[in-house]
Amino acid sequence: MTIDSLIPKFLKRIDAYLLKNYPNLWITNVHFALFYVIVLNVLLYAATAASGYSLTDPIPDVETPFALMILPAVLVFVFWFIKQARYNVDKNFGKSKLVHDYQNFFVYILVIGLFYSVSAIIPHTLISNVKNAISLEELNEDINTLDHGYPFFDSGHLSVSEKDSSKIHIQNSPKFIYTDYYYDFVDEDRGRRQTTIDRRQALIEIEAFITTYNKYTDQKIDLTPQHVLELSLTNQEVLYNNYYWNYTRPVDWKIERIQRIHRNRLEFSLYNPVYLKAIFVIIGVLAMLTWIFKNVHWKNFLSAGITIILSPFIMGVVALILYGLIRLDNYHEELGIVTVILFFNLISVLWFLIPYLKGKYSYMSVINGILLQLWSPFSIFVYSFIFMRLNRRRYYYDSYYYGYTESDRFWDNYLESTYWIAWAVALISIPLMKRFYKRMWATPKNK
Repeated sequence: MTIDSLIPKFLKRIDAYLLKNYPNLWITNVHFALFYVIVLNVLLYAATAASGYSLTDPIPDVETPFALMILPAVLVFVFWFIKQARYNVDKNFGKSKLVHDYQNFFVYILVIGLFYSVSAIIPHTLISNVKNAISLEELNEDINTLDHGYPFFDSGHLSVSEKDSSKIHIQNSPKFIYTDYYYDFVDEDRGRRQTTIDRRQALIEIEAFITTYNKYTDQKIDLTPQHVLELSLTNQEVLYNNYYWNYTRPVDWKIERIQRIHRNRLEFSLYNPVYLKAIFVIIGVLAMLTWIFKNVHWKNFLSAGITIILSPFIMGVVALILYGLIRLDNYHEELGIVTVILFFNLISVLWFLIPYLKGKYSYMSVINGILLQLWSPFSIFVYSFIFMRLNRRRYYYDSYYYGYTESDRFWDNYLESTYWIAWAVALISIPLMKRFYKRMWATPKNK
């Protein structure tokens, strides 16, 4: 059996058609990527979804399957990436339209996104299994039940009424589940329970706590509500003073993590907007690198890669020297960082523009052109973030102490706008740099 025999006939016909009529699209192998990745993802999804999830199970490990699947995805990407240099109209002094470059760029995004999906499908399906195991409404009811029953399992919050021994005071009781602590900044002292209940109601709340608690763990609490009440009234921590503590205390962590899954705030979740934006940035960078690789000589591309690796070290050395010579406070220190970055940017721009305007081929001009094309979108992020830091240094602290304010909303919208402006800059760079690379290819090297 050969590799060719594994390719369906309809896919061979599509391949031959694209080669004859759309060679620019053919070299991207988008037709092969679509077919094989979709088939593989369907199989992986079906196998993972069939495993299901029980609330007594630990939260699935999503990092390991992601790490295991990312390696073959990277290897396939490298093979595909190198293959893109096989066909290029401009390198052979032919004619191509700008629409072809945008077409290729977006196809690159699609293909790289497909490669990434192979590593993301298993973690995403595992997360979906957890999400489907319990509704958000039921989860919130369980959290409320655990919060109400927790004073009887944590010492120092109960006392018997002096006037009526059947009454129990609950004082300054913390919640069992505080919040989704990674994103919602809520004061832990806020909402502490202060009330008086009778013993019958106390036993009902304890029994409800035990039932709900056991729902999320294999290490069941088998104490009776009466025993729990006796221990708690003598200021003994029920969970801490028996073996359940070491094994079942992570239940609160599990519930918080399920809560994060329902709020679409868990890593590797395709429902998480922040995570999706970060992934699209990485995919966009790889697509831009592929586009650049196809339009420059491999020696220029390799030299630019080495320069990118060395640049942070060079800038760091310069910054350390300046920091040693000039001591600045935090505010002016950040202004100094901006100044160093702008200085290196100015040198790079001049090194890029002068040979181009003179009509001379320059090896370093091409390298700086590559660096500028990659850096320009990121510079929008860097300068915008520094601007935000300089104008609102207590952004996160204010959010913690005072909640989400109109000012916070303004800065969130500001960062959202920055994200899309960076994408616009990346797209605008394609026609501009296309002209530059094409001119460098056509310019004799000894001119």
